[in-house]
Amino acid sequence: MSEQDWSGYSDVLDNRNYNVEDRANALAREADTVKIAVGYFFLGGFDLLKENLRDADKVEILVGTDTDQRTIEELERGFADDLDEYDRDEAEDGIVRLYELIHEEKVDVRVYDDARFHPKLYLFRDPAGSPDLGHAIIGSSNLSPSGLRGNVELNVEKKDNATIRYLESWFDDIWAEASEFDTDLMTAAIERSQFADALPDLDEGDGGEADGDDDDASEVDAVETISPYEATKRFIVEQFDRDVREGTLLEDISGDYEEQLTAFQQDAFRAARRPLEKYNGVVLADSVGLGKSYIGAPLVQDATTSRDEVLIIAPNRLKPMWKRELLDAETGEFPTTAEKTFISFNKLSRLSEQEIQRFRGVDVVLVDEAHNLRNTGTQRYDKLQSIGRQGKKFVMLTATPIHNSVRDVDNLIKVFADDGDFDIELGGMSPSEIFKEYDRLSGDFNDGVVDDGNDGDDGDAEETTADRRRLSELEANIESILREVILSRDRKYILDNYDDITIGGRQISVPERQPRLITPDDPRLDELYSDIVDAVIGTDEVEDSGLNIPYVSADRYDADGDEKEELIIEYQNASILMLVNLLKRLESSLAAFEDSVDRLMERERITRHIATGDLEDAAARRDAVEQIRDTFDEGFTRDIDFEDVADAITQVGADKREEIVADIEEDLAVLERIREQARDALQTDEGGRTKDAKAERLRLLIDRELTGEKVILFSQYVPTVTHLFEQITGEDAAHTQVATIDDAPGGPTVGYVHGGSGYSERIVERFAPEAQDADVGETEEIDILLATDVLGVGQNLQDARVLVNYDLHWNPMKMEQRIGRIDRITTRHDALWIYNFAPTGDLRRQLGLIERIEEKIQNIASTFGHAAPILDNAEEQVHKTLITYERLEAGSDEYGDGRLEGIGSKYDDLRNAVQSFCAENDVDIDELRQTREMVDSRSEPQHFLTPGESNNYVTLAHLTHSSGRTEWRTTVFDSERLQRTTIGGQAIFTQFPRLETDDVRVFETIASPDTTRHPVPEDDLGELRDFARELGNPNTWENDILSRQGGQSEVVTNIVQLCRKLAESDEAVSDEAAEIVELLNEHEVSDWAENQLRTTYRRRRRYGTTGTVQRLHHKLTEEIELVDPERVTETDVALAGRLSPD
Repeated sequence: MSEQDWSGYSDVLDNRNYNVEDRANALAREADTVKIAVGYFFLGGFDLLKENLRDADKVEILVGTDTDQRTIEELERGFADDLDEYDRDEAEDGIVRLYELIHEEKVDVRVYDDARFHPKLYLFRDPAGSPDLGHAIIGSSNLSPSGLRGNVELNVEKKDNATIRYLESWFDDIWAEASEFDTDLMTAAIERSQFADALPDLDEGDGGEADGDDDDASEVDAVETISPYEATKRFIVEQFDRDVREGTLLEDISGDYEEQLTAFQQDAFRAARRPLEKYNGVVLADSVGLGKSYIGAPLVQDATTSRDEVLIIAPNRLKPMWKRELLDAETGEFPTTAEKTFISFNKLSRLSEQEIQRFRGVDVVLVDEAHNLRNTGTQRYDKLQSIGRQGKKFVMLTATPIHNSVRDVDNLIKVFADDGDFDIELGGMSPSEIFKEYDRLSGDFNDGVVDDGNDGDDGDAEETTADRRRLSELEANIESILREVILSRDRKYILDNYDDITIGGRQISVPERQPRLITPDDPRLDELYSDIVDAVIGTDEVEDSGLNIPYVSADRYDADGDEKEELIIEYQNASILMLVNLLKRLESSLAAFEDSVDRLMERERITRHIATGDLEDAAARRDAVEQIRDTFDEGFTRDIDFEDVADAITQVGADKREEIVADIEEDLAVLERIREQARDALQTDEGGRTKDAKAERLRLLIDRELTGEKVILFSQYVPTVTHLFEQITGEDAAHTQVATIDDAPGGPTVGYVHGGSGYSERIVERFAPEAQDADVGETEEIDILLATDVLGVGQNLQDARVLVNYDLHWNPMKMEQRIGRIDRITTRHDALWIYNFAPTGDLRRQLGLIERIEEKIQNIASTFGHAAPILDNAEEQVHKTLITYERLEAGSDEYGDGRLEGIGSKYDDLRNAVQSFCAENDVDIDELRQTREMVDSRSEPQHFLTPGESNNYVTLAHLTHSSGRTEWRTTVFDSERLQRTTIGGQAIFTQFPRLETDDVRVFETIASPDTTRHPVPEDDLGELRDFARELGNPNTWENDILSRQGGQSEVVTNIVQLCRKLAESDEAVSDEAAEIVELLNEHEVSDWAENQLRTTYRRRRRYGTTGTVQRLHHKLTEEIELVDPERVTETDVALAGRLSPD
């Protein structure tokens, strides 16, 4: 029988176009366990069991007849028939194979007799370690000749992991309830049948097999030494097992999700499964508009069953998309039966310890807009880390992984993987060290700290050249890290590598961005900005000038020494953040600026109440603390413990409290002055109506240049959006969110949205009905939409081609995200108009102002003689603001950070190398499938000799870790530096120096069309066998190769020593200290957890002994997930070869 062509197969089996028999046979060849549930056990169905179950480890058949004897009667009736329904020779082969399986105890039959049982399920479970679980055929076909190939039937094939898990669970539950079947009865019935003469004599042992070995001696599965060509093919089929089985490795991606995903999305789905398997996490970082959610959703579906739980973390507005449109079990495009819980990032920040404990049991965590976790200093980051990683897989989506620095990416990766998880060559540095050095060095170049070497100083030139060389080395290392866990492709990459890509019936395109700068013409603005800088951070001419803000690091008033130094840095960092916030709000609108000043003044007043003793009552003080907290956003509060603030103020001496009150009075006067100055500069009164010059400029733009256009306008601040709505429509924003300009008939309709209660999905749909796929009447449409950055991510708004940046976000990545709402690959517009409102008419002067703030930060760091890591956040905001202004002045149309874009995944790189080899050497998918079938059940490694530049060893091994992670390891070992000794004639290896671990480079080293099985000299072969045996020992990897037994870090060691001493000497904390020692000695902590412990330990003088131990104990028992140390538990060496210069 010729091999069935499955190229047009659509997973439907009706015995007309595609037979169940043919498909079942094809699937059975790949399976190690087959589970069949049918109403009756028909003889003709034995044809299914003949050749194709030869390598199956187990066959389980569940039937519904009442008793063993009734089943035997059905069989014997089949044996007595004239076999007209099917070929007698085929039936004989099937009966013989069944007879052999029974004797080998590979077949097990049970009878379900509790109720009528009439399913038709054929479940084929793939071997352990395979990328997917298997396949199933369900429908109408009985295990009979007519059901498998004669009747017109209707069956479907299911292959997604969620369904396979569910069907297997269903089968196993019924199996447990069913009665054991006496296979001896079946054996006896077969021996009494007309097939008795064909049965083998199975009582003579297995020595007879040797007679047939000569015929198969050249088959790859029967030999120990193979050719370089055979080794290359085995490397391919092991690394791409699922792709080979599905037939998609050498062709355009098809198969799973073919109807739902474009080719580039399917590629990404397949590539993402690798880091999910190896690192338990992946970051999907394709640029805006490439459909990352359509990659993340099938990954969740593929990884879960009805028994699992998924935690989805995303902005609130994306809840309907994830829970209803994508993952709902009934209505979703990628239906998932797992329990799904959705929380916003705000909710994540507020999780209680009880909620954290519950979420520790989830199986998959999906994070959309994952750049919200880029900063390790936020509550949301800490809470997610507290939920932990054990038993979880993380799918993280973001188009903008870099916001402030490349260290943002490091922080994202550390959600699911630590430095120690990356066993790749990085020049002896950890990933964190590499990101940190690169960030510092690239910052020096960008800031001009490192000059270009053209000043005539050869020493400086040499230093600059060395720095640039070092920067290139670090970039290469970062790319190696990213290729492990990140998929990042831009639109150019997609257009260059895929033909005729359409999404929603529209071909993708890249429109031209056309930026336009709008500048105010008022010299008073330049003076206003300069005065505010002086007021907040002071001037060089006046010592101790600037705002005092006593509620930040309040205990600095009564501290000394190193502690006071740190507290002063915290205070100065806060003052700079406050300044940036005020300047950005002033740039946005007077309304936003006044709102911020009012909040500042309210904090000062509440702090004054605490300092003057007006709030000694505990309840009143708690209320005051909450009032202060409410005046901050999360980006500021992460550095402030408000209870500590209140404690510090009430505990200082009377004279210091008087000083605090005096500082507050001074701050209030300054804030009142700059508010009045801003009012004078930014607004005028005409006819009793307050007019805003900037809003009037926007109104003219709408009336003249943008007539008839859809316009999306962005601002950072809610007060600006509502104020602007009122200015251009004349309506009260508190009463309506949609209005017509001046109530003119046929005039433009304006709507606004912002976060929280101000968000309306319907308003967004009315603005962009085509992109939102919404039912909106023509008279309902909104022409101009005013929005905060709540719409800056995760929205399709490409009905519009005009975008207005009414204020410039300090972070250029936010600017890029805004533009990305209309710059989608499915836009129908050839050009996009981007209007940018500048803060002042003199951008160069504004740049000088920001540079002055940056100098202030450098002076603080220099004064205290260290890098002042506490200043990182302020420094980043100032530096990014500078970048935004510089790009604006240069007329740039791009704000994104392209350092990550276009970096391919390891999967893509290796697949491309494999495809090139196969194309050059005429290797087709059938040949690879044949190789896979031959070696599928082989448990011993195969050896080979292949040309190379040295005598080094090259191996392919599969590792399973105690955490559940699995991975293939390709390695070139330095044979010259291998440490070995001989005991009892057997080589024992003690050191395993590695030369190469990159999959692509190892493949390129061994890939060869040479079909000669080069003989390996006997001594060398013996040593190669010994080496492979050592690699087959999990302890070799754990102790000698991966070397993960390096012991505790310095800070953990210091904490253990401190607590061991206190456990013996301080009764007040002895129990807690002893438990800390036990927990840290027996468990591992993540890099994040270690930093949490380090921060607490560093502040031990501030907290005191008791406070330090209590805080450490609380973190270890409530906030930090402790896990058992991960170990390699299983290894399987597939290939062990030697390179030979000869």
